[in-house]
Amino acid sequence: MLIFGNKWLNRAIKKNVLITIAAMIFRAIAAASWVVTSYSLSSLLDGYYAGPAAFNKAALKVIALIFLMMLLNYISDWVRAVYIRRVNNDVRKRISDSVIENTSDLLSSKNTGKKISWYLNDVDELENKYFTNICGGAYDVTMIILAFVAIVMLHWLFAVAAAVLFLISLLVPALVNKFVMQAQEKLTVSKEEYTESVRDNLESVYTLFFADKLAYFMKRMTNAAQLREKKYYQYNMTRAKTQSAMFFVNFASQAGLMIFALYIASLGYVAPGSVLSIGALSGNLFNGVQGLMEALAVISSVSPITDKYAIKDTDENNVLHGGIEKIELKNVDFNYGEHSILKNFNYKFGKNKYALRGESGSGKSTLMKLMLGINQAGGGTVTVNDIDIKDLDLKSYFRHLSYIEQNVYLLNETIRENILLGSNIPEDKLQKIIQITNLDKFVAGLPAGLDTEISSNGQQISGGEKQRIAIARALVKDVDFLFVDEATSQLDPVNRADIEKILLDLKNVGVVMISHNFDTATLAKFDAVIEM
Repeated sequence: MLIFGNKWLNRAIKKNVLITIAAMIFRAIAAASWVVTSYSLSSLLDGYYAGPAAFNKAALKVIALIFLMMLLNYISDWVRAVYIRRVNNDVRKRISDSVIENTSDLLSSKNTGKKISWYLNDVDELENKYFTNICGGAYDVTMIILAFVAIVMLHWLFAVAAAVLFLISLLVPALVNKFVMQAQEKLTVSKEEYTESVRDNLESVYTLFFADKLAYFMKRMTNAAQLREKKYYQYNMTRAKTQSAMFFVNFASQAGLMIFALYIASLGYVAPGSVLSIGALSGNLFNGVQGLMEALAVISSVSPITDKYAIKDTDENNVLHGGIEKIELKNVDFNYGEHSILKNFNYKFGKNKYALRGESGSGKSTLMKLMLGINQAGGGTVTVNDIDIKDLDLKSYFRHLSYIEQNVYLLNETIRENILLGSNIPEDKLQKIIQITNLDKFVAGLPAGLDTEISSNGQQISGGEKQRIAIARALVKDVDFLFVDEATSQLDPVNRADIEKILLDLKNVGVVMISHNFDTATLAKFDAVIEM
């Protein structure tokens, strides 16, 4: 069931094909009830001329049709609501798949506001512009076809005039469609930028408060809102211009058909009641045309939204099977702008213990992120088991490694879930990890122990406890390589030495560790110390 050529969205349609067909059928039935009611209006005027009995019978018929029409429209709206709920859930899943597929880009750019906009703004946009118009298209097509059939039944001359006006009414939407697409693309980008600006400003509000710069916060929020509203205004004006053009053609077509009907009736070709039906049916026909053309224009404008969720087809040859045996950098260059961080760097990492040392800005974290696939080398290659990391399926790669960074993020979940992250391990193993990471006293002091809820990224928890939780996360996962970026920096010297000993004692696990606080005893336990 391919609709309008958008393969991405058609997957959601196909997955929910039964409810989609049901929604379209009920919209079509609702449209048919409108046309039948409109056609029956001729019986009112004809019944009026025929006498009170005929008029009363016609009136009861029309009233019954109106109530039936109301019932069918209600059922149609209910089925459509079920359909919208299901396809929206599939859209959000698709967005999540895209976020997972492009995690390295997200980690590199830290542009979470853009992704938030996908879940909030884009889902609403796709609902209003695509999925709703799929049902609306079925409604409009049914309305057009049945209204034209009813017009033919009234008189063939009406049908000829309606056909000519119908063809004319198709021209305007075809001419203005591209302007709607361009405006939609600009609006989508502006929504992402606005969401990112709001996120950035809200995260900076504490810094600005203590710097007595809340006026600057207000200025940034105002500038972001004004830019967003400017793009929204431009989009709305484009839509208003196109809708005005289509409304003019619609109104002119209805008026033209009515004038023609009055002329035909004055010549005696049709009964006077036909003019009343033509008035209603011409509204059905040309409103259906306008609705369909507008729906097609809006549907075709969603491609700039869905193009962002590209998911590459995984090449089975690039999936990492088994474990990670080695990571090698060959002649690697990396620059930040014009500043060279790495130049012709070569090193092979096996399942040993490595310390990365150097001044701030010397390239320690950059080197680690190159090995993780978060950053891409400007020159040379980074290989994992002799597979170029650029070609590697990163999801299969990340299954075999853990990364502990300095800035630990805690979910709005329990302590237990923050450690397990959905993993299912025996309770005794979890308790052993808690003891190893010296979290046992901290957990014992909490009101609900491991089941204590954390909120607001654990602002009530110290940085040291956050780092312990991050280390516990890494130990839950059986990995081949462990990357540690200043993950013990907020621990006191005794606890830092204890945690580093635990990590360095891991068997058959490659450990790459960055720290500014290596003591002589700890350094002696590494297999290699790399000075950056």
